[in-house]
Amino acid sequence: MESPRYRGFEALLWTWLVATIVVTFGRGYDIVAIPILFFIVATHLARPVALVLWALVPVSALALAIRVSLARQFRYAGFLLMVPIASVLLYHVPEDVGEILRFRLNKATYDMIVESARHGHCSPDEILRWNVTIDMASCSGPVTIIFLWGGFLSSWHGVVYDANDDIAKPYCQRSAIWRSRTIGSLLSYSGARSSLGNHFYLAGGNYVGPGGEPKCL
Repeated sequence: MESPRYRGFEALLWTWLVATIVVTFGRGYDIVAIPILFFIVATHLARPVALVLWALVPVSALALAIRVSLARQFRYAGFLLMVPIASVLLYHVPEDVGEILRFRLNKATYDMIVESARHGHCSPDEILRWNVTIDMASCSGPVTIIFLWGGFLSSWHGVVYDANDDIAKPYCQRSAIWRSRTIGSLLSYSGARSSLGNHFYLAGGNYVGPGGEPKCL
């Protein structure tokens, strides 16, 4: 539904809509998440300011829809109204929806890896055969596996399978056996952001070497 007078604005609307969809559903991938983080940090934009800037396009589309409807261009007004409606719907999509979708797409593979780990298959060669990026896996004690999605320097994010669910607790509330393992030490300053069910968690934080764990009273 094109109007020659507003062709440039229409291009902006489509660009905004595609970019919003990519940002909303692509947060689980570093190729999307890192540029967003860099933009926010580099420009010192607070979340409210970023939201205001993002909202300018749908607000402008709404104003233009009213204008063209007064000129009795009702079909074109309907086209423009799709943008503010889409913005309201996308705004209410949970922030981690992209990461949840990524997990669901890989869950069958993750389940197979967990089952293999339960049978004690956690050697470096066996981990390589899983063909999934894994930072560390522990078959001793409660099975714990770090499925790495990305990160920078010591910071990381991804999915953790933890049969004991200790990753969801503050470090000092985790079991002594869990904390005593190498993987438990590595995850001292990491934690779960949300549960994915069946002992899987969206998680992240900073890795720490042996001896750098928090002191528990």
